[in-house]
Amino acid sequence: MTILACATPIAPSLGLAAALVAGCGSLPAPFAALVPPDALHPNDPAQPVAPAVPAAATADPAVLGDLGLHRATWKRLGIDDYSMTVIYGCDCDLAGRPIVVTVAGGQLVSASDAGVALDLDRLIGFPATVDALFDYAASNANAGKIEFAWDDELGLPTAIGIDPDLEARDDEVRIAVQDFAVTR
Repeated sequence: MTILACATPIAPSLGLAAALVAGCGSLPAPFAALVPPDALHPNDPAQPVAPAVPAAATADPAVLGDLGLHRATWKRLGIDDYSMTVIYGCDCDLAGRPIVVTVAGGQLVSASDAGVALDLDRLIGFPATVDALFDYAASNANAGKIEFAWDDELGLPTAIGIDPDLEARDDEVRIAVQDFAVTR
């Protein structure tokens, strides 16, 4: 990214102004690269390093067992029609906004953000049904850190916290489920 910085006096003619601006285009950028502010992060900024080759990751059996027990409770109840509010805590465009989803027949049928209908394509990649939350948690069972909170009566996750790589910054994902209601 090139940043142009040029201070020129107001030129009396357009030709002179154009020549001055064109000349500014050849000035070097004042910063080699923009550095985002990092004062709020508790750790020192990470220095760029060559990417490591990840070791083969295996899922934690205890995590899978916990997921399996709660998923079995959820499946046994056979709830396919419900609504809930999902809040995603991530470095993403939906972060921190309560997204109200409606599920019918186990499929996502509608979503809204602050009462405004949300195009369902905006939720691609975001677990927005209870089954998708279970699948997301299971697919991340090998994360550096994974935490859950459960509704023990229904078996559904009310909070999922995943930190895929404890050494990396800003890869953490938190998902909270609120206001769950069976609709049929």
